[in-house]
Amino acid sequence: MKTLSKYLAALMLALTPAGAAMAATMMNPAAHEQTTSVNGVTVISGGIGKTDKRWMREHARDHDFFATFAAPNGEFLADVHVKVSNAHGQTMFAMNMPGPMLLADLPQGHYTMRVMLKGWNPEVHAFDIAHGKPAHAYIVMTQTTTATK
Repeated sequence: MKTLSKYLAALMLALTPAGAAMAATMMNPAAHEQTTSVNGVTVISGGIGKTDKRWMREHARDHDFFATFAAPNGEFLADVHVKVSNAHGQTMFAMNMPGPMLLADLPQGHYTMRVMLKGWNPEVHAFDIAHGKPAHAYIVMTQTTTATK
């Protein structure tokens, strides 16, 4: 019954333009559990497992920003810390991403994303959000090297 109520709520939300994206998120339990709102910015972390990866890619078009975090060999990286700031240096969101993919809804503007993971070199990526033009980033992180004596 709880599941039926969840799907009915998602259907009702989908009837409004603003609720369509939220309803799509509610219909996917894995992505819904990883949805957060920070400073008015909706952030979804996912991409663990084939089904969730497919869902994230299919829904990227419904969001302003889509990022994937990977090692140089193409292996996805999860549990990265992401901080996104606007052109004025204001932090829009800063959080750990449980999955290797990120979807976010940001206002139009210029942003800087700093990505950190213990044992890996930090990466910085600048991107712009323009009306009707979602931004995509594929962040390849490199492991830190330790000097041997």
